[in-house]
Amino acid sequence: MRGHLWTSRSPLFVLALVGGIAASGSAHAVDVPVSSSNSAAWSRSDGGTGTVAVGGSTPGVWNSTFAATIPPASTAISFTLDSFSADDKGVVQLNGTTIGDATIFIANGAAGGAGVFDFGQGGGSQAYNFVGFTPGTAFPLADGTTAFTLVVYMNDTSSADPMATPHPTVPATSSFSLSGNLAYQVAATETPTPTTTATPSITPSPSTTPSPSLTPTITNTPIVSAPAGPPGIPTLSMAGGAMLALLLAALAILVLARSRA
Repeated sequence: MRGHLWTSRSPLFVLALVGGIAASGSAHAVDVPVSSSNSAAWSRSDGGTGTVAVGGSTPGVWNSTFAATIPPASTAISFTLDSFSADDKGVVQLNGTTIGDATIFIANGAAGGAGVFDFGQGGGSQAYNFVGFTPGTAFPLADGTTAFTLVVYMNDTSSADPMATPHPTVPATSSFSLSGNLAYQVAATETPTPTTTATPSITPSPSTTPSPSLTPTITNTPIVSAPAGPPGIPTLSMAGGAMLALLLAALAILVLARSRA
């Protein structure tokens, strides 16, 4: 019975253990806030940090970069752009792809219309259509992507006209405001441990060592002899008498059988 209980409950122990390992090894969600208020996380093209360029020697065409490393093998990667505004014009690119733009004095996400923009890559001002963006849009990245690079390109024009060209240098200040969220799922890397420590309900106890079997002891009982008969007549012990009775009975049966044949 004890062995049966141990065997029948062992699968429950194994299932609980496997379930705990699966649970601890499953993916979990990670969120990385991306905000212009975290100035230390942004690297400007003029060598400073943050999202504000101060006038003086700062070119009127500048940019600032927010970079993050995503763990290898991550999945469900996306960046959600919630808000973006620019003084005076700005374009947001995620890993080299434009995801939003803005001009000064317009609502969050609104389109600025046809204009020009200089990305600071030597081509000067080029035709550009400011289409805005939809706040809260999630822009997906391929599973396994490890580099997250958000670059905001800025033109300081001191004008609300999308067609205005940037100043050679920033005369006062130029800045932008941005908020969003980088999200992804990453597999747990810690050593899986059971969520619940399963304990066998019954621990087999050592079997009882059988006691030595009793060796039957036969006491030799003296054969009681029948009372002695008259001298000269042999006497039979009780055991011998019994044997003789059996032989006589067998002989009688044999004689009876032959007489009927």
